[in-house]
Amino acid sequence: MSAQSDDLIALLIRQLKDDSEKRIVAASRLTAVAKMVGPVKTRTSILPKLGTEIFAEGMDPDDQVAKVVSEQLGEFVELVGGPVQVNESLLKPLTVCASVEETVVRDAASTSLSTIARTLDDTTDFCRIVIEELTKTDNWFTSKVSACAIFEAAYPNANSDTKANLLATFAALAKDSTPMVRRSAAKHIGGFARSVAANAKADLEQHILPLFSSLCNDKTDSVKIAAIDESMVEIALLMEVSESKERILPLVLASAEDDSWRQRNAIAKNISRLIPYFLKSPDAAEELDVCFKTLLQDSESEVRTHALQSVPKLHKVVDKATFKKLDVVAALQQSVDDPINQGMAAKACRVALADACIDIIDADLKEQVLPIIVKLLRDEDIEVVLKVFEALSTLPGVELNDPKLQTEDLLQSWLNSDEYPWRLREKMADLMPRIAKDYGAVVFESRMMGLYAKLFQDRMSTVRLACSGAVSGLRDELGSDWVLQNLVPRLVDWINGTVKGAAQPALYLQRVAVVRAVESIFTKKESAALETACIDLLKIGLSDSVENVQIIACQVAAAAKPNVGQDAFGQIKGALEVLQGSQANDVRDAATHALNL
Repeated sequence: MSAQSDDLIALLIRQLKDDSEKRIVAASRLTAVAKMVGPVKTRTSILPKLGTEIFAEGMDPDDQVAKVVSEQLGEFVELVGGPVQVNESLLKPLTVCASVEETVVRDAASTSLSTIARTLDDTTDFCRIVIEELTKTDNWFTSKVSACAIFEAAYPNANSDTKANLLATFAALAKDSTPMVRRSAAKHIGGFARSVAANAKADLEQHILPLFSSLCNDKTDSVKIAAIDESMVEIALLMEVSESKERILPLVLASAEDDSWRQRNAIAKNISRLIPYFLKSPDAAEELDVCFKTLLQDSESEVRTHALQSVPKLHKVVDKATFKKLDVVAALQQSVDDPINQGMAAKACRVALADACIDIIDADLKEQVLPIIVKLLRDEDIEVVLKVFEALSTLPGVELNDPKLQTEDLLQSWLNSDEYPWRLREKMADLMPRIAKDYGAVVFESRMMGLYAKLFQDRMSTVRLACSGAVSGLRDELGSDWVLQNLVPRLVDWINGTVKGAAQPALYLQRVAVVRAVESIFTKKESAALETACIDLLKIGLSDSVENVQIIACQVAAAAKPNVGQDAFGQIKGALEVLQGSQANDVRDAATHALNL
């Protein structure tokens, strides 16, 4: 077995050096080979060979191989015999990979190193082998960038001297002359602060907070943004509100007024997490509320967009009374009327505003939010209109016959204009049952049936099919008798139509839509009168001269069979038998399938 293991390891290392695709395949098999040869061979043969022949210092490993290997080595603790067996042979290849130029390789290596560190009862040797190596003064910036991500995992289980060294080392990285290193320190200081605070709150205040303040005021924008975007909330939550008010809130307010829009944007993205925390301090909450509303009116559209996207998040984490007290809706009303939010450049703002209104509307806020929704339904951009219209039927407490919505005029204007795409007409067709429910049978018949008829004969097949599918909903809302008396006569006219109107599809396509409407009605058992009327329509479809109509009529007959009485199905059986003799294979197959079900 030992000889076989040696051969397997030799083959693995040889393939990892290959110049072909074998390297990637071999790299992906690393874990499998380690399991086969066992912990001893993994410790004494595989890992040393990786360290000396593939990932030795000074070597330039293949990026793809290095990424795949790095991802696997993080799970090697058990494969080498447990945490007590973790040593330089496992850590060195990852340290090399954490220093390469390719970002995805470094990220994979630092993630695996952090995973390993969390399994160790004592990270003293780990810190010596990994962090000291990566943070040497004369190192290229890439290794220092990777090192910043490992402190959080290495700190908790280090001894007191090592912890002191880690704090000093991180401070040096946070003050490094290279912006990329400082940016990485800013990104990871929140996680490191969490580990430090869990051990000693005094170290957080003495070492981490001054560093964080320095990073938030760094001369390089990207460093400040990383500190705010990635770490500010994390650090604030580690402190008492009174401390955060003194140490963190001034940084938040200053950043929200900074000349750099990216810095203001970072605050806008995190404001929904900060406000609930500072609500415990009325003064701080008031200052932050003013800050939030200022961001909603920011001169930069991306900042306004992220601030608007924070509204639904804020709505989820505070109670109704608090949300109402914050008076966010008034700021939304101002946003929808603000000229700065008009035009294509501000489209994302209006989409975010639409999402916010859809999310927060309820019985308490309906009267305030509905006017905003009405304006967005008349927006110049179809994406905004479509987003609001699609959500309209799901909004709590909103009825489509509400005079404020002016639904009828709105639908007419959309239908009579070529500016609006077919997706809007499709949604109109989908909403017909809900419109019928809210308006009632009499009003729907007198004022909305013309709209439905136009949609039923739309030039787009998707719109026609939506109308056909809506028939079952109309039946459920208005009743089978209404369908029989008001809709079936129209279906008969449409399937027998001989004159093609302007902007309508070919006549056979209209007949297809009628047959599909019959299918929609037969989704459940119907009254004898409606069943007979629909069977008559289906017979017309089965005897149609166009093969496409015949095929679909056969398919509808098959689908309707479980919900149709034997006598009723017998009325179309003869037509199906005739189609079994058709010269068209598809027609014959569809008819045979319907008869044999």
